[in-house]
Amino acid sequence: MNNKIWRYVLVMLLCVAMATTVVGCGADEVEDEVLVEELEEPEEPEEEPEEEPEEPEEEPEEEPEEPEVERPQSVDGLSDDIFSFQVMLNGHVFQLPFEWSYAESLGWELGDRFEGDLGPNQRTFSDTVWHGNTRANMSIGNLTPNNIPVEEGIVGEVRVDHRDLDTGIEIVLPGGLTLGDDAGDIVALYGDPSELRETDMTRRYVYSLGIQQNIEISVSQETNQVEQIKLMNFEERRESTFDGELTELARGYTAPSSLGDDFSLGIVELEGVVYQLPVPVAVMLNNGWILEDEEHMIPAGRVAVMQSIRYGNQVMRVHIKNYDTVEAPAVEGFVIVIEYSMHFWQGNIALPGGITQNSTEAEVMAVLGTPTRESESASFHGFTWHVTREDTMRERIEISFNTEEGTIHSISVERDLRELPWN
Repeated sequence: MNNKIWRYVLVMLLCVAMATTVVGCGADEVEDEVLVEELEEPEEPEEEPEEEPEEPEEEPEEEPEEPEVERPQSVDGLSDDIFSFQVMLNGHVFQLPFEWSYAESLGWELGDRFEGDLGPNQRTFSDTVWHGNTRANMSIGNLTPNNIPVEEGIVGEVRVDHRDLDTGIEIVLPGGLTLGDDAGDIVALYGDPSELRETDMTRRYVYSLGIQQNIEISVSQETNQVEQIKLMNFEERRESTFDGELTELARGYTAPSSLGDDFSLGIVELEGVVYQLPVPVAVMLNNGWILEDEEHMIPAGRVAVMQSIRYGNQVMRVHIKNYDTVEAPAVEGFVIVIEYSMHFWQGNIALPGGITQNSTEAEVMAVLGTPTRESESASFHGFTWHVTREDTMRERIEISFNTEEGTIHSISVERDLRELPWN
């Protein structure tokens, strides 16, 4: 009898424990439904190499009187630069990121799914916003160290697709591109994309400036027309302060007159101009390049890796070294690594001996000879040529090929001197 009682007690205790577990799980599931995700902070490399992250969205209405709210730049008209991150919605120009309160002052309203607070470094998933009866999608983020209501956040993503057109929404990118335009207009206006992604249904042109800084234009494979436009930028745009002047250290640099045939000297041609690494950042800026973060501070003798410098709409990742004896901004540094890549900068590049981004593996080997190192994967076949000198810390050329297509996937040139020869 006693055994039956104890069995009964044990069964009851197990039931209670299971019920408690189910309740706990239910609470967790409710928590997971909050439409919030962490903002990925841009990595700020300073010393030796590292890498990076991604994602945001928006929508319009009537044009009420504009109250006195701080407005984004260039509200009177669209920039010609796609990386201005400007977009025109229902006749108003927005520049990402912008405060939600600005959109609200123009008659925009949040959809029902925007509610609650945002924690530090969080953003909402892209969701519906309304401007009268017209619809778009936006993502709102919190870049403050405090919890804030969604309404006090900044808009870092705007997205409009062909389904939103039925509501009467109007969207225009710099250069005039809008939904329904022919795919040929994309490259004609903005040049080759940083990345082209294809599926059976869509073709996506991605123009990337940095982490969480990109414009994606999707095209229907069936109609060859633009069917979705998405902009994402959660970082304030940095205005250039470069005045064209070279520092005393940079004035010692002399550009080579030609590529020549010696590939071991860090000589490279970019967009028709011949440079020799290390090359002053300022020299490249005077030739039309734009450094995204001119004020990034680099300690004396150290290297800032994966810095973004662009020519037109093509962004290159470079390493910048400070050869000075004191801390200095990146704009006063020297580029020691440049890279052509199918994922980033796809401009025009040439190396001594006539190697370009269009060269074959046989042509590369004929010029550079036996590589120092070789690597191979399912997708790529890579080669490295090292040069060792007493005055260099690292000097190399790396070229990788797409194994399926036999074309060059990337070209990297590095020349890191121990000290500048003229210093």
